[in-house]
Amino acid sequence: MQVIFRNKRVLAVASLAMVLFVVACALFVHALMGGESEANVPSDNPTRTAGPAEDTAEVDTPAASPAQPGSQTPATPTGQQPAAAGSNKATSGGSSGAASGSGSTGSTSGGTSSGGGGASGGNTSSPEVAGLTNGSVLSAYAGPSTISSGTHVIENKRFTGRLTIAGGTVTIRNSSFNFGDYYHVLVNGGTVTVEHSEFDGMNTTTTADDLGITGDNITVRWSTFKRFVNGIRPGSNSLIEHNVISNPNTAYGPAHTDGIEVYGGTNIVIRSNTINIAGGIGETGCVNIATDFSSISNVTVENNDFTGGTYSLYARLQGAGSSITGIKVRNNRWHTPHMYGTHSVSPTSAISEWAGNTLNGVPLSFEG
Repeated sequence: MQVIFRNKRVLAVASLAMVLFVVACALFVHALMGGESEANVPSDNPTRTAGPAEDTAEVDTPAASPAQPGSQTPATPTGQQPAAAGSNKATSGGSSGAASGSGSTGSTSGGTSSGGGGASGGNTSSPEVAGLTNGSVLSAYAGPSTISSGTHVIENKRFTGRLTIAGGTVTIRNSSFNFGDYYHVLVNGGTVTVEHSEFDGMNTTTTADDLGITGDNITVRWSTFKRFVNGIRPGSNSLIEHNVISNPNTAYGPAHTDGIEVYGGTNIVIRSNTINIAGGIGETGCVNIATDFSSISNVTVENNDFTGGTYSLYARLQGAGSSITGIKVRNNRWHTPHMYGTHSVSPTSAISEWAGNTLNGVPLSFEG
């Protein structure tokens, strides 16, 4: 009986071992076949398992490859997006400081810009200044003393005698007229433009009318006039702007000094000039509008600075003219001293507009 029981127990153990072996084999085969199946199935979003020393940090912008030779676009540093076209954001190799400072963009040089509260330098030229642009390049004028026709541009010349223009179109730039004479430029015909030039009457003691330039159809801008009895006498269809008239003649006793005088004509603009005749012999008016030669109409006097004169502004009916009308006086600045007053007008109907004028910064009302 013991032998039989022992044999049955051995058989049971062997059977159990066999069953466990079969189960183990089945599990092994299943695991093997399942792994191969998953490996062969593609996935849109495969699961990554971190391997040894693997960096799993995300990068928003991949590093760009170095720029190729001849490429117009520089390499973009890792993690930095290039500035969009038209952006004022600074980028490596581009504009620096484009948004710094206040006001408009500052000077530009070599492809970089620096803000600084206002435009100057490369983007816009600096404000113009009255007078010669370059006095060192002047040479003696050897042309005709009278021009009667044609188109002429005279630049960088030094005049020592009167120039008379009887016709044609003449432009004078960066030139000097430094001598004593009754007229320096006498315009009897044609059209004349004078820019950035210098007129010096040299304190002449031989003539009372010593004038820089006179005539119809003249444009005089950005020029200087000094040591004259009278600076400019424009006639019809003339523009006088951005000039400096100062240091009048102090030597010729009978003189009556005017900065700009209008003795007849129409359609005349006197704008943005600085006129100081204080201390001149017989100082009369910074602007003297009087009908000595003929009637006067449509004269605009605006944005000027006045110093000196018995009255700094005259507008009077007298002499050969029969009427004076349409005088517009606006946005001018009077400064002391003047002898008797700021303006003298007769008749008062000569003034068609009076606005924005000041005396030492205080609003100046019109008085006839």
